[in-house]
Amino acid sequence: MKTILTLFALLTVTVSAFSQNEQFRVDCNIVSFLKGLDSEWSDWVEANNTFVINANDNNDIIHYRGDGEVVVYRNLGGLETLYTKSGERYQILNVLDEDGDQMSFQMFDDPEIGVKLIQEGFIIQFANYQ
Repeated sequence: MKTILTLFALLTVTVSAFSQNEQFRVDCNIVSFLKGLDSEWSDWVEANNTFVINANDNNDIIHYRGDGEVVVYRNLGGLETLYTKSGERYQILNVLDEDGDQMSFQMFDDPEIGVKLIQEGFIIQFANYQ
């Protein structure tokens, strides 16, 4: 129980930092894909991914992918804190990838839900499963 409370407290501090411009990182060890809103999610695949939030003066996000590639998501603003229908708190931000494509970066308080990159019906979900 003490571990769960510690994890919750750490996550709360981390998520509140997202909106306060302090740099922090989110580590994920699994990933799943949704290719089109009519399709089903892929199976979870093990893949280590790290996101550095508020990485610079523009509060950009740096994504260290499991294959060693580094991707920068340029912060376009529009940060909102919202809740899912089931009550899960998340923050969502408009970003621009290195190809110039706009997408949304969604980060949940719960690391087992994790982070989603959303772009016109295509979603990649990264999570940290213990």
